[in-house]
Amino acid sequence: MSNTQYTHLSRSHVLTICVTLDIATMPNTQNTHLSRSHALTFCVTPDIATMPNTQSTHLLRSYTLTFLRSVSYLRCLMHWIILLLASLFEIGFATCLGKLKTATGNQALLWFSGFSICLVLSVYLLYKATQSIPIGTAYAIWTGLGAAGIVLVGILVFKEPATFWRMFFLTSLIMSIVGLKFVS
Repeated sequence: MSNTQYTHLSRSHVLTICVTLDIATMPNTQNTHLSRSHALTFCVTPDIATMPNTQSTHLLRSYTLTFLRSVSYLRCLMHWIILLLASLFEIGFATCLGKLKTATGNQALLWFSGFSICLVLSVYLLYKATQSIPIGTAYAIWTGLGAAGIVLVGILVFKEPATFWRMFFLTSLIMSIVGLKFVS
């Protein structure tokens, strides 16, 4: 390693550790990210602006902010993935409910157990997703994906009719969900 720098400013509670192989080879693009061959930066700071204003600190500050923005993007993306999983479990509990109608004996108990587990997981994951996604958007997408999914399961598994109007409104529902995702 050609450069290892430790900076600690106790007055402003800034702790930055930068391990760099060669800072001159870092890509200079608009969407710069920290690649494992270029640099690794950890920053725990209430106020990055209080760092001294030198050229190396300026580079460190910009890469630290890029890293923190990447982490923020990944956290937001994770909540959308959790919402998608919640919708899949909603499809699961509706499917179990459909199978429960025709089941008897121990088979009915198994389908009811599946229904209960999917229901609890679906609502819990919806709750987790609403920690960063607005509740109105999350609920609309959760119910919309669940409804679209169970219509497809009904057509494929339960042999329900696939008429033109049913497919038309299913497509418009999916397009509305995609639109909500883009404006949220």
